[in-house]
Amino acid sequence: MNLHDLKKAGMIGALVLTVFASKAMCLSLDEQTEVYASYALEAKGDFAGAIQKMVKVQSANADQYFPNYRLGYLMSMSKKYSNAVNHYEKAAKINSSSVEPWLAISLMSLYSGDEDRVMSASKEVLSRDPKNYFGLARLAGVQIRKKDYSGALETASNGLKGYPSDALFLEQKGFALKSLGKTDEAKAVAKDLILLSPSNVFAKSILH
Repeated sequence: MNLHDLKKAGMIGALVLTVFASKAMCLSLDEQTEVYASYALEAKGDFAGAIQKMVKVQSANADQYFPNYRLGYLMSMSKKYSNAVNHYEKAAKINSSSVEPWLAISLMSLYSGDEDRVMSASKEVLSRDPKNYFGLARLAGVQIRKKDYSGALETASNGLKGYPSDALFLEQKGFALKSLGKTDEAKAVAKDLILLSPSNVFAKSILH
């Protein structure tokens, strides 16, 4: 499939074109064609083929953000979570202010059950973007599972500052309050939660 066919198939989105237009990207025309081909293979569900294309690009551009980030994504789609994390970590080191690779690492770590990594990656996200929804939600979730209810209460409360009507943050806050023995405060949160999520099992368990 040539470049014209890829464009016709809609495989080259505005985001990709913007990335390649960036001065930070130094891929040759042949390498760009390999990336476009990886998108075409991905669209067909051929992640192994897409990975092969991106491995060629990444091998010649190991110090660039995009090839590492995209290879991490393709590895994640193939459920090769450890490999995905390795490439996301490389991307994060290349662009130390970036948030998205740390979000991806926290998600991969959730999939693999590595709660300590979820926590550390979420903290990396929040150090760059203190109000990030997924950073806060994932951190609070791990804190609850680790029975750090005071930490979870603080994290969920911070989440509610930016998302006052978010059911997940309300549930996390209510659960933390209940676990800390603050029953009345937990019931107050549950009342707000039941308005947003009438079938919420946790809210009902507190109110009934």
